[in-house]
Amino acid sequence: MTDKCTATVYCDNKITLAKSTNGKCVKEVFAITDGTEGFMSGCGTFHFGRTPRSPRNKGRDLYVYYKGIYTKSTCIAFCVEDYKENERLKPVKPLSINKDFKGLKMDSSCGKLAFNIADFKPLTFTDAHCFAETGIQAGQIELLFHAHVMDKKSSGGRQPADDDPNFSDIPGWTLPRETDDSEKSIRIEAESVLVHPLFAKTYDFDVAIIKLKRKLDFKTPELSPICMPNIGENPDYKDGESFMVTGWGRPYEKARAGARILQKLEIPFVNLAKCKRYTKASNRHICAGFVEGKKDACAGDSGGPLIHPIKPDGSQYFLSGVVSAGKGCARSEQLGLYTSMQEMSQWIHYHTDGAVWCAR
Repeated sequence: MTDKCTATVYCDNKITLAKSTNGKCVKEVFAITDGTEGFMSGCGTFHFGRTPRSPRNKGRDLYVYYKGIYTKSTCIAFCVEDYKENERLKPVKPLSINKDFKGLKMDSSCGKLAFNIADFKPLTFTDAHCFAETGIQAGQIELLFHAHVMDKKSSGGRQPADDDPNFSDIPGWTLPRETDDSEKSIRIEAESVLVHPLFAKTYDFDVAIIKLKRKLDFKTPELSPICMPNIGENPDYKDGESFMVTGWGRPYEKARAGARILQKLEIPFVNLAKCKRYTKASNRHICAGFVEGKKDACAGDSGGPLIHPIKPDGSQYFLSGVVSAGKGCARSEQLGLYTSMQEMSQWIHYHTDGAVWCAR
């Protein structure tokens, strides 16, 4: 996916693959999908047709999958915005993604958030950068739900003494230790992780999906799912409109530890044009915060939710983004960057086939 580009695929001539077995393409297959209801696939010998294939439902991405060697045909990908009938098509690099989840490494300090319910396994979100340059594998990750008070731990990973004055300003530092039973918390191991293949060190496409080993029961009063944006849905946020971000990150930039008790902060939306004056935001980011540097998310909040209320009574929320990047914490003329879930919705939908999207 690129800015101002709707992916389109066209193949000329015939596509020749191994024939189907009992009506199914087993040995070889060619398939194109937009991750939703726009889908075509085939094997044996078939004609692609004269019409280029573009995504439906206001999507922009196409996912091309093939197994085997197809002959007598040339396939190209291009931007539909550049297409003019009867003109020579300009090929661009196509985007091919394997749907299989693979075990990756993760920074254990990053936040996660549960959403909807898949047919068999629930899924959560976090940031792609949480998996860079660490030795933790997906099989070593345990996710904690419905927790509020964390154990004492410094930024370096050590367990400070209860009376250590260096930590007296950490929110919740003197609270007694809680247990899973006392908070009715739920622990679930991660089964696998999928990082967005276009993730860059600039924090563009900064999102990852974690598949859990077992279901979450959203019928319990302690848990409720968050709503995801639909493909093509474009919330019309206004400058100054309030979001909420939560996490156990550092309470300020040079703090020696993250907060022990879950923190929440209301921050205002900033339009992307203004945001780009102060940051290196891409069109996959939501920008929020105070230009004067009042309050901000901080280290340890990465991957946590940026939410917006759907209902006035606060009974249902919309996942607008996840905490991605920022220069320092609450610095003046710096703003927080959050990966936009609306911009990632098509990729998420494609990789969460069978998920139940919340009714609004």
